[in-house]
Amino acid sequence: QFTLGESLLYFKFSRNKKKKSKLDVTTISVVYEGVNADGKTHIVRMADGTKMTVHDAYLQKHLQPSFDNIPQTPLDYKTEAGIGITQEEAQRLARPTVLAPAQQELLSWHHRLYHLKFKRLFTLARLGILPK
Repeated sequence: QFTLGESLLYFKFSRNKKKKSKLDVTTISVVYEGVNADGKTHIVRMADGTKMTVHDAYLQKHLQPSFDNIPQTPLDYKTEAGIGITQEEAQRLARPTVLAPAQQELLSWHHRLYHLKFKRLFTLARLGILPK
């Protein structure tokens, strides 16, 4: 999954001394040197030249997609969108309304059929092609 000489991010976890239950995460840029025989641990070189062995769970390619930057709270959404969004809109984005099972199925068919118009979906349901 990694190539020799590739620049990677190493995620170093440490306990927060002030808040004992919290972990601090530090990302360090390292250079990939190879894999160990077990296939799960890898040798990386730090900026100062020292080499260390780390588990592949702590390595990530630069610019690799991650769930870490997905907004989760209304404030996160408001910050992400900038000044053009109201607090109420941010609240709706962060906590959308839950659809009823029939609405979920209708939306599922809408997506499966490449965003077919709802009028056509209802027609297909009336004809018995789709469930009612």
